[in-house]
Amino acid sequence: MKVITELDEKDLLKIYLVQTYSFSGIQILIHATEHFSYHTGQIVFWIKYLINKDLGFYANQHLNGKAS
Repeated sequence: MKVITELDEKDLLKIYLVQTYSFSGIQILIHATEHFSYHTGQIVFWIKYLINKDLGFYANQHLNGKAS
């Protein structure tokens, strides 16, 4: 997190060569966030499947904005 918070506008707009492709710093950050989010979802799915149990990430949360 410290690395991300220390990036300035120049770093985010700079074009970087990544595996023969050109991306801005912000594109790299967005892609990395999406990529890790996807894998986190895969891991959570398999844990829930293997133990056959809801992991309770949203237990006691009112996600629809209304109290129940």
